[in-house]
Amino acid sequence: MRIREIIVLGSFAPITIFSTKFTDSLTGNAKLASFSLTVTAIISLVVMTALHALLPGA
Repeated sequence: MRIREIIVLGSFAPITIFSTKFTDSLTGNAKLASFSLTVTAIISLVVMTALHALLPGA
């Protein structure tokens, strides 16, 4: 049960920090990539907290 919870929470983790460097190398728009990383991190934090509270065995 604990492993299932870890897998579910991990699937809602934010995009990686490397997306900023990857986007910068492709399009040169690192500011947009950094902004998307910040937004997804905040959203993921809220979603992961809610899931942890709602999943059985928490």
